[in-house]
Amino acid sequence: MEEESNDMFEPLRLKLTRSSHSLRSHLSQAEEALPRLEKCWQLGKSYKLFENYYVLNIWYHRMSGKYSELQQFLEKTEKETKPNPIRFNQKRFQLAKVKNLFDLGLFAETIKYAELYVRDFDRFSDGWYEVMRYYFLAANFARKFELSRELLQRAFINQHFDHLPDKEKILWHLFKAYFQVVVDRSRSLEAINLPLSPESMDEGFVLSHLILQYLFYTSPRNESKINEVQLHIEDIKLRYFKNQFGTRTKTFIKLISKTTELSLEKEDELQSKTKYLSRKLMEASDRADIYSDLEIMPYELLWERLSEFA
Repeated sequence: MEEESNDMFEPLRLKLTRSSHSLRSHLSQAEEALPRLEKCWQLGKSYKLFENYYVLNIWYHRMSGKYSELQQFLEKTEKETKPNPIRFNQKRFQLAKVKNLFDLGLFAETIKYAELYVRDFDRFSDGWYEVMRYYFLAANFARKFELSRELLQRAFINQHFDHLPDKEKILWHLFKAYFQVVVDRSRSLEAINLPLSPESMDEGFVLSHLILQYLFYTSPRNESKINEVQLHIEDIKLRYFKNQFGTRTKTFIKLISKTTELSLEKEDELQSKTKYLSRKLMEASDRADIYSDLEIMPYELLWERLSEFA
């Protein structure tokens, strides 16, 4: 039974974690495998059979943007595993719940459970930083910026920070850069010059960094830099937008493009010609990007800043 389960799970694990470019194309295979993995688990009842079914469920629902269904699955699983908590990876459940509450747009709930669960994680562990990541993002979306500031400080003074993988470290530096530019309105180039090379980061990180640079160069307006950043954004848009970004990101990038086109217009004309897109952004709740940390500050706030500077 375990061999059958592993034969289904392992190839999908590789496909779904190998690269962001392949994620969407393999989701249908994951969906087909889930009932079979559940059957293996129901028949065999071993820890490994449960893990295969549980982990693939989380991956599939997150990558498909089916957050409500994932929330139901997590709650159901928590109840079913209470009789045997030792065999249940409680920390994985806690992290999945915090992530999913954020994806559902339940920011107050995310903050509540992140603060509760982060105490269960060793401060000197990568898992602690994963919970803190969504704690910080939820604070941003709830516009509780003093809490965001406190969380940044807690993350950077932690002695484990220097031992994080480079990708995690550079992500936190990007979080800090967003906070400095958007909240503190820093005009120092140091704010957007990350201390580590972003070359090994995925397209979501690169796009997020480009959005920050675009915002930075609009006040004071630097046309050559704006056009340079816009070209890089267009390149990502052409290559990856179809399958790898959600409605909110696509809409915000359209707003950026329109702002660049209309940069010489009067302010009231700019607002008039971007009204439809800005309304569409506010109506879009879909954050189903395959890059979980792409929208570091709510796009509505970034649009407010761009509107001020345009």
